[in-house]
Amino acid sequence: MRSVWLAMPLLMCSPCSGAFWAGKRVLLTGASSGLGEALARELSARGATLAIAARRQERLQAVAESCANPQLVHVLPLDLAGETATELGDKVNQAAQLLGGPIQVLICNAGLGQRTSAVETSAEAHRRIMATNFEGSVALIREALPPMLEMGDGCAVVAVSSVQGFFGQPQRS
Repeated sequence: MRSVWLAMPLLMCSPCSGAFWAGKRVLLTGASSGLGEALARELSARGATLAIAARRQERLQAVAESCANPQLVHVLPLDLAGETATELGDKVNQAAQLLGGPIQVLICNAGLGQRTSAVETSAEAHRRIMATNFEGSVALIREALPPMLEMGDGCAVVAVSSVQGFFGQPQRS
């Protein structure tokens, strides 16, 4: 199994280019907008079978329909902050059913941000951000990992992070 990569090198590195994606079964979180939406389109064009996941089902459907191979893109409503570990396990199983087999590549791209100062950000907002950006992804990885480890080579877990983790900016708590 491959180690964790960053999102853009993921598409550019030689092991991941060309035929690597053709027929891969991919679960992609945070796919309703931004980088996740762009990754869904790119991976679809490269021949991957996708389960795209996010909170906004109507946006996911629009993304699926805009992909190069919409027949290989499946919508999976998912709220990383609002699901228990058991429910996330069920979502992993649903994704495997939609994909026609166990997940081979898990891309954890879901994330929330807050455009206020730390003092102005409520405790509930901090809780939801951590539940989505960290705890939900960790729980999802724990559920998806055992079958991936069994399959061995050709599987990968990708954790997408923001540059905000390295460089703070005002009003970005």
